[in-house]
Amino acid sequence: MKRITIITCAVGVLALVALGFLCRPAHAASVWEALSFSVGGQGRWLDGGGLPSDRSFEGAGNGALSLTPHVSVTGGISYGFDDSYVRSHVDARVTATDAADPGFNVWVGAGRYFAKHDSDGLDEAAGKAGIGWAPFRDANGNIRPWILGATAAYGLDSDRRQITVSAVYSFKITRGAQ
Repeated sequence: MKRITIITCAVGVLALVALGFLCRPAHAASVWEALSFSVGGQGRWLDGGGLPSDRSFEGAGNGALSLTPHVSVTGGISYGFDDSYVRSHVDARVTATDAADPGFNVWVGAGRYFAKHDSDGLDEAAGKAGIGWAPFRDANGNIRPWILGATAAYGLDSDRRQITVSAVYSFKITRGAQ
């Protein structure tokens, strides 16, 4: 059952990523404009499923491909400083942005977490929801790339709950005219 879940999630995410590269996102001039990356730190809390609770501080790197202004596929890798572990995730999500504050959004999605040990985090398919907020503006009112976020995930196989609270720096890789 676990192998089927992994294969299904991997095929689904790969199909969405391929779709993003094969079909130019309508809201962006190129796929490169639809890609974004972030690096930063986060706290992770894990509870439930009949296993001991765990918490950790992690360094994190993430990437996102925006297929439409409100649909994205994302992935990331995290390194736990307390126990020297590495975990990762991939997901698809639907977002909504506050019309009065474009630096604030909420999202819901589903994805797959990967971890070697139970104490490292979820290692299964999960339903997810989160918020993101870019609270800082420059002198002209433009959003600065520092983002505060929170994600709640529920493991579909283990009934475990995972919460992460993060502060990341977001950036894009730009390419010249082609």
